Amino acid sequence: MEIALPVNLADDFTPVLHQRHSPLLLTLPVTTYDRCFVTHSGIGFTRLRPITESLYPNVTGRTRSRFYRHAAREYFTAPRVVSRRPWLLLVHNHWSGGYHHWIADCLVKLREVDPSRYIVVLPDDYPAFALQSLWKFPFQGVLSLPPAHGLSATNLTAVGNPYVSRYNPDHIRWLRDSLVPQRALDRAAADRLYVTRRHAGRRRVANEDEVVALLARYDFTVVDSAQLSFSAEVETFARCRALVSLHGAGLTNCVFMPPGGDVLELCRHMGAKTGEINTTYWHLSVAAGHNYYYQFCRPLRGHGGVPNDADVLVDIARLERNVRAMLRM
Repeated sequence: MEIALPVNLADDFTPVLHQRHSPLLLTLPVTTYDRCFVTHSGIGFTRLRPITESLYPNVTGRTRSRFYRHAAREYFTAPRVVSRRPWLLLVHNHWSGGYHHWIADCLVKLREVDPSRYIVVLPDDYPAFALQSLWKFPFQGVLSLPPAHGLSATNLTAVGNPYVSRYNPDHIRWLRDSLVPQRALDRAAADRLYVTRRHAGRRRVANEDEVVALLARYDFTVVDSAQLSFSAEVETFARCRALVSLHGAGLTNCVFMPPGGDVLELCRHMGAKTGEINTTYWHLSVAAGHNYYYQFCRPLRGHGGVPNDADVLVDIARLERNVRAMLRM
């Protein structure tokens, strides 16, 4: 399936088009295993073989080997919860303690199973949004893994992960339909939102006061999505028609917007030494049925040498041109 191009496509996006983009998985594999071990972070193996559904299908061989070594080490050293209960379900993975991977990579797995048959496995120290989101589905219960504990299960069903940064529109549509309450659908969706990362420890907008002042002229409201409960987050973005945000988990909430919305992602530019651009939110916005816009920004500094974690400086004049394009002005 072709990926719709950014609405404001320009020459500076050409290198991104030349990056390798993963294929689309129409369905996610579901496999039941006997006598298996799962790490606290969701990496599993049985009879010393990796449970392939617990890994991402398009990670590098080096990453896969690292995950396997981690699982083997945990198998021999970590305390464990032992369960002989049937119908245990594994959906979390090594990266899903973060909001984006939990929403876009893990919750979509529930489309492949009947949740009412299962007890879902969930680390006890996961952020509140994980358990709050699971309340939306009719599970028989939750098996909590204490911190640093693995799981020895007599019977476990695992649902495979989608490809990293590649999203099935059918999965995203199902997720929206499953999580957005009818009361939100009954209201007019007209909000324009800017997601701030002012209180984040990394990847912030250095001149955010200027950004907010510009967006206020176009009736954008500032929201810190990290401060909302999961239900409030869903309902807030279910009313959104135009979303502006720096690259980060807040953009994941575009999945709750009514289809046909407009998403503008602010991200650091592609320099000679900064490698590839993370295309996660371009692909996710398109899969959610929105018009995607981008704006490359000058990075100011990195955190631990990670380019995607750099704070950025936003060109305000260019931002206004992009906002006016989004709003068809």
